[in-house]
Amino acid sequence: MITLAVVAVLASVIVPVAQTSMQRSREQDLRLALRDLRNAIDL
Repeated sequence: MITLAVVAVLASVIVPVAQTSMQRSREQDLRLALRDLRNAIDL
C-alpha cells in the first residue's frame, strides 16, 4: 500500500514536468519555423 502511494506521488510530480518539457519543445520548433519564414520573406 505504501509503495502504491509513493508511485502515485512520483507520478503526480513527473507528469507536469514532462508536459512542460513537451510544450517547450513544441515552442522551440515553432520559433525555428517562424525564423525560417521571416528569412524567406526577407529574401
